[in-house]
Amino acid sequence: SNTSSVLPPAISLTTNVPTRGDVTYKSSDLWHSKDNSVGLNWEQKLGRGWKLTNNARFSSMSVEAFTPLSTVSPIAMDNIVTYFILGALHPPTQIIPGTYTVSQGGQPIMSIQSFSGFDYHVISNTAPGSALSPNSLFFTPLIYNYNKVSEFRDQFNFNKKSGNHTFNIGGFFDNSSLNRVSGSMGVSLNTIQNHPQTVGISVTNPGNVTYQVTNPNGIVNVGADQGYTIINSKQSQKAVYFAHTWEINDKLTFDWGARYENVRIHGTNNAPSLVASTTGGVDGNPLTLYDNTSSALGSPFSYDKTLSYLSYSGALNYKVSDQTALYFRYSNGKKAPGYNIYNDVSNAFGASSLDPQVQIIQQYEVGYKSKIENATFTITPFYSLLSHIPNSVTFTNDATGLLYNPPALYNNIRTFGIELESSIKLSNNFNIKGVVTAQDAKATKYNAWIHETDNSHTTAGTDIMIDNSGNKVYDNKGMDF
Repeated sequence: SNTSSVLPPAISLTTNVPTRGDVTYKSSDLWHSKDNSVGLNWEQKLGRGWKLTNNARFSSMSVEAFTPLSTVSPIAMDNIVTYFILGALHPPTQIIPGTYTVSQGGQPIMSIQSFSGFDYHVISNTAPGSALSPNSLFFTPLIYNYNKVSEFRDQFNFNKKSGNHTFNIGGFFDNSSLNRVSGSMGVSLNTIQNHPQTVGISVTNPGNVTYQVTNPNGIVNVGADQGYTIINSKQSQKAVYFAHTWEINDKLTFDWGARYENVRIHGTNNAPSLVASTTGGVDGNPLTLYDNTSSALGSPFSYDKTLSYLSYSGALNYKVSDQTALYFRYSNGKKAPGYNIYNDVSNAFGASSLDPQVQIIQQYEVGYKSKIENATFTITPFYSLLSHIPNSVTFTNDATGLLYNPPALYNNIRTFGIELESSIKLSNNFNIKGVVTAQDAKATKYNAWIHETDNSHTTAGTDIMIDNSGNKVYDNKGMDF
């Protein structure tokens, strides 16, 4: 509604972020953005029908974002996974049986008994929100992201029209850099209600020693929730292209073009890393669990990959009459995969097995266009084959609790379809447009990773690749309007 909110209460937290130094999280000051750019557009007539255009731009953008609402969700206080996430269960260094007390405003609202440190039983609960999620609290990671992107790009084009021929010859250059820091500054625990309230958690072991799981602001894993992923990468892209349109006669036109590209991406990723303190953490007190682990700059994993490829397309357009036309087009487009598969490199296996593949889009299409008075209609049957589509996933290491990414897997999708498009002009101020697409898409090759969880949380678990080839594409509706 307009008055309800699951935002956590006011939070102010300063922690050390690798490569960024001390960073202050304030729930009232969540977004800092800077964007600067300068561009140059130049057009020059060269004589004899030739014209040169050149467009250049330099831009620099930085964003520092604190996003507590990215994954607000209930978390069950009688589930062993909860305590592993909250840092109260990190075998074999920190296993604490006893009585866990959840307090709000200094008053107990939930009590949990653990006999072994691996079992959790709620023995009393007056916390709000039980009807929504029994024995639970709101779990709000304090997500931190810093991104800085600098880019210079330049494109030039020579154009000439000579008789029935039009030529375009040009090139493109782009050089960019990415600096990224992403992770979580801790986890805020709150009551499940409109305008949630902060809670505190403590545990008293059988020896009557009490540990503070949360800090005074109800935050666990201060500065060390999932560690931080550090990415520093650069990309350079160079391309040349040629395009030609030939008006063969007043009815038949042929156009074609080709583009050659070279893309290089190189950089270093530092994987998340957590360091357990032997001296009681930042405050020197081993009984305050919330700061007994800190984030550190993780192991570096470097990559340097270059891809080169040629794309081309051609089409015939035939004007049957002033009201109807036919066309046929074949396209073979290629592009380098995005930054994501490089950003996902988070371990030695991922770095050594990184194998970026050029994505290929092949498409055949036939079109029929018709114009009748104030209406136009287009029918376009098509066939397309998308190859080398990267599929990336993120898993949790069962032994450390840290996130990691197995290598991207590449898949293929085949699609048959037909598109119907129409536009009807009812008046000078009112048009009706509609598009209907019917298609059948099948994954001719589709591999995916699944993670076999180690429920003891003492090993990393096992990743298994499965083959789902031959199935229909899951997000293909068959018909779109």
